[in-house]
Amino acid sequence: MTTGNKSMNPSKVTNKGAAQFIQRREEFRASNMTGRIIPGGYAVLSYGWYPLFVWRDGVWYSNKEKYSKTTSAHYTLAHPGEDTQPRTTAQLNAMIVGQA
Repeated sequence: MTTGNKSMNPSKVTNKGAAQFIQRREEFRASNMTGRIIPGGYAVLSYGWYPLFVWRDGVWYSNKEKYSKTTSAHYTLAHPGEDTQPRTTAQLNAMIVGQA
């Protein structure tokens, strides 16, 4: 459960069940995806390292690069349901660490 901007123990959900957490920007752990609070926003990662989506300053950013068939499936399951601005993997990673 999320309290404030941090979560003590992210909720464990299925990959399919992650969408509701993503829409609310709450931390979660699924079998191969995670959602986490980052400096100034929120990130959805595939396999704990590949950025799918980043939310900052009221805008969703999506990864415009393809990595694998499985990650593409995660992208579909994790889509926040709002318009997104496409960015490269490097640009999303910079946002996640607070350098963009």
